[in-house]
Amino acid sequence: MDKRQRYLFIDTETTGLDPIHNSVIEIAMRVEEEDKNFVPKEIAVLRAKFPKSEYTMTDLTALQVNKRAVSDVNVTMDENNREMRKAHVLGVAQFLTDHVTKDTLIIGINVKFDIDFLIALLAEYNISIKEMQLMRNAIDLQHVARMLNDKGAVELPNFRGVTLAQMFLEYKPNEFPHNALADCNITRDLYFAMRNFI
Repeated sequence: MDKRQRYLFIDTETTGLDPIHNSVIEIAMRVEEEDKNFVPKEIAVLRAKFPKSEYTMTDLTALQVNKRAVSDVNVTMDENNREMRKAHVLGVAQFLTDHVTKDTLIIGINVKFDIDFLIALLAEYNISIKEMQLMRNAIDLQHVARMLNDKGAVELPNFRGVTLAQMFLEYKPNEFPHNALADCNITRDLYFAMRNFI
């Protein structure tokens, strides 16, 4: 390849599994691009926390998985919080506009989940980022893990992020933090570790 690759690593924390009925409460994105020696270098990082949208529901099981309490997300949606949520969403949109091209590889653990929630988050304010809808540029590390498992390159009991971090990065179970920025950084490290097995 004579073209340097750009990557967007992404992770979202949400109040449930359905982007129509649940809400993004935290998102992290990390953009890297290969330098002239094809070594990835950080270009930009974004981490945004949001009060839960007043129009969506909270799934208590999802909060438990994300190690959050109901009080963490059920804030009173007064005018200040509405404006804060809007400002953060607009910041996410600007970050994508500034750093994502049609050739950017979007990488996540269960990446369709993250992209669906990101699109729903932007849609709250009628924002559409065309590049984020190009799923052909998305790499789901769970699918990569399944492929490696099926080929016998690794032996995995399941394809959850915690398991992948244990297998490829030697994380201990209690080291998986479940906050968007830390999980985004784990996703980045996983991608490059797993790539060595292909």
